[in-house]
Amino acid sequence: MSNTRSTTTARAVTVTERRELQRALVRVDLSREEELVLRLRHGVPAERTTPLAYRGQDDPELSAKLAMIEAELLDQLRPVAVAEPVAPEGDALKQAIIDGLKKL
Repeated sequence: MSNTRSTTTARAVTVTERRELQRALVRVDLSREEELVLRLRHGVPAERTTPLAYRGQDDPELSAKLAMIEAELLDQLRPVAVAEPVAPEGDALKQAIIDGLKKL
């Protein structure tokens, strides 16, 4: 049981340290690299409002070209609307039922 207690205590301390570090990171002005190192070293996740860095964000021409490529790829990934098959009616319905029964 002593192992379980020490593990639980160690986890509680780690969680407390992470919370304290997360609060401190908000208050301190660090470079992006310094903040990243501290977050990675102590397992503190980035805030949800943190913008993602991407290549070309300083060059407007490259940024526009990347946005265009991204839009084209997203269009390709979207599912194409498939026409739903039309249910047979009248004689076609009768024939479909007969064909289905013949297969049994």
